[in-house]
Amino acid sequence: MPYREPTEEDVANVLEIQGCTDPVIFAACRAIDMIRTFLKHKPFNRVMVAYSNEYQFFEDHVLRYEVAFIDFYNGLCDRLEIRGSVLETHEEASELEEEN
Repeated sequence: MPYREPTEEDVANVLEIQGCTDPVIFAACRAIDMIRTFLKHKPFNRVMVAYSNEYQFFEDHVLRYEVAFIDFYNGLCDRLEIRGSVLETHEEASELEEEN
């Protein structure tokens, strides 16, 4: 299933679940373009090799060691996949209701 682009709300929700503080959530939301770059270059080990400087900056200045980037990355991908499945199911149910 293809992933949709993460929004600031997606990032904030995943970090809240991970227990991050509001300043960290705010900083991560401001770094949404960097997050999109990481998500574009899956799998994770390729991201670390290709973007090691950006990864270190992200971990040092955005997450501030409150959550490891790999946990954040996996949580975000899982959430986007789950949300997409839920939306598709809802759309299918709506279509069935319209047909009846």
